[in-house]
Amino acid sequence: MAKKAKGEKKGKSALNEVVTREYTVHLHKRLHGIGFKKRAPRAIKEIRKFAEMQMGTPDVRIDTRLNKYLWSKGIRNVPYRVRVRLARKRNEDEDSPHKLYTLVTYINVATFKGLQTENVDESDETNRFNDTFGLLLPYLRSSSFHSFPTSVAHSGKMEVHLLPALSDNYMYLVVDTDTKEAAIVDPVEPDKVVEAVSERSVKLTTVMTTHHHWDHSGGNNDLVKKCVGLTVCGGDDRIPAVTKIVKHGDEFKIGTLNVKCLFTPCHTSGHICYYVTDPQNRCTPAHSLGDTLFIAGCGRFFEGTAQQMYTALVEILGSLPENTVSIYSAILDELLNF
Repeated sequence: MAKKAKGEKKGKSALNEVVTREYTVHLHKRLHGIGFKKRAPRAIKEIRKFAEMQMGTPDVRIDTRLNKYLWSKGIRNVPYRVRVRLARKRNEDEDSPHKLYTLVTYINVATFKGLQTENVDESDETNRFNDTFGLLLPYLRSSSFHSFPTSVAHSGKMEVHLLPALSDNYMYLVVDTDTKEAAIVDPVEPDKVVEAVSERSVKLTTVMTTHHHWDHSGGNNDLVKKCVGLTVCGGDDRIPAVTKIVKHGDEFKIGTLNVKCLFTPCHTSGHICYYVTDPQNRCTPAHSLGDTLFIAGCGRFFEGTAQQMYTALVEILGSLPENTVSIYSAILDELLNF
């Protein structure tokens, strides 16, 4: 049997070292540290499986390749999905991830600080993570979440309806209450969109796609078949069923509401945020962020640089009027970002 070349062995060792350092050890420590011992081996197994498939890949490309691999399996982020699944199991409620989103979005700071746990060690990152997550779960189990809105009224002129999708996504139905015209942001589950439109007796005219990733644009093709005549907007020709490529500063209407497109490349090279306002200033603006900005974090740099993200967050989003108090992220990333 021929011996492996010295360079090949070195490359394999370097690859395994990178994967182990960046993922296996990190996942094992974090997952065990927050009590997810049963889930840690599964995450580690998935990472090692990936490593075996990627022998010879330069170290600097491991992160990108891994993310693409997980995306192809319908897994946006392994450690996060593990956390969400366990949260579901422990709360015995399949909607608990969405309740967590609502909790983090609407609970006031004073109430959150009033939740206490014992033996908090602020000097240890793992304990801080454990304590933060531990604060939320009892509150999730004991609270009545009917008191937290799934729809947001903007002074009666505009409504934004939150539609949970997949395991950690949100679609947003934006409605002009005067004309009953509506637009949907990132309709990855078209059946839910059609149901929401029917329940509210509105006319869906527009699809606002933030970027081409499947968990945002994956429902476009089916939706345009179910709702004929839709205008599908997006900043990237990789977006399925797109009929209108928009660029920075472009504007269009949802009934009488005005939508301004903000080009925020980084997460993807064609990412667009949508800024919705009433020309007569009868309601506060609403801003759909896609995967640019989350609660406690920002989107991964799949196709961009840190400088691009800085420009998007500080120069573009940071320059919006101060009355832009309603922002809508597309992903539930609170557990990952804490």
